[in-house]
Amino acid sequence: KLVGAREFTPEELQTWEQELYECTACRRCAQFCPYGIDNSVILRTGRIILNELKMTPKELIRTMEASEKSGNNDGAGPEAFVASIRFMEEELKDETGIDIKIPVDKQGAHLLLVPPSADCLSLPEATMGCAKVFHEVGTDWTMSSVSFDCANFGLFTGDDAAMKAKNKRMVDEAKKLGVKKLVIGECGHAYRVMKRMAGGWYSDGLPFEITSILEETARYIREGKLKLDPSKNLDPVTYHDPCNCRRSTGVAEEPRAILKAVCQDFREMIPNRSDNWCCGGGG
Repeated sequence: KLVGAREFTPEELQTWEQELYECTACRRCAQFCPYGIDNSVILRTGRIILNELKMTPKELIRTMEASEKSGNNDGAGPEAFVASIRFMEEELKDETGIDIKIPVDKQGAHLLLVPPSADCLSLPEATMGCAKVFHEVGTDWTMSSVSFDCANFGLFTGDDAAMKAKNKRMVDEAKKLGVKKLVIGECGHAYRVMKRMAGGWYSDGLPFEITSILEETARYIREGKLKLDPSKNLDPVTYHDPCNCRRSTGVAEEPRAILKAVCQDFREMIPNRSDNWCCGGGG
């Protein structure tokens, strides 16, 4: 009672159901809290309780069920993935006049790219862009027809079992293919789980490096392997730091290095980096 505590009543669950999903868990409050309190930890604990009581929002449940059944949030099979990859290769040929290949299930490749499944099925330009970069720098890489979705809704919903199962699928495939590096595509939730949380789940550790497509591309630029012409893009461009990338995994300078290499007029938002305002993409 000294701090306003009271007995819990079941009626309060209806309030939880709404309020615990009104927050995006961006962790900006933790950035400024003088006591270092991370509200996202409290929030996710509440969502774990809602998940146990089958009170997770229905749209999220449907996505999780599709992922559990097929291994990806779109519910697609390996055949659909491979067909999409072949389509991308044709598009790349038409666009560039170059045979840019997207290897699938290549044993012993140096690098395994796992993007969100949407980047393979409905937003192929993202994966095609990765293929162009890897082709240009001569990277030995592959994708997987079994694990082509990194997006991890288990972190968002509080379903720990689903979060670990989705992550294990990627880890198992990376081990099976014998890669030296696992590159997570554009998904802050996925990168946060793999980079900051997964290490403690495997007693024998992970026999490969974990990085993101942002860090990998920035490294190619820094090492002079990828040469770009910023005069091709004259419009002013800015960058909105994704919360899971910046505050939760420390990625800040790499995307700026990429944008400055490809754009002539890069401008910072105010505030930026860890002080950014959440765009709502996480919720």
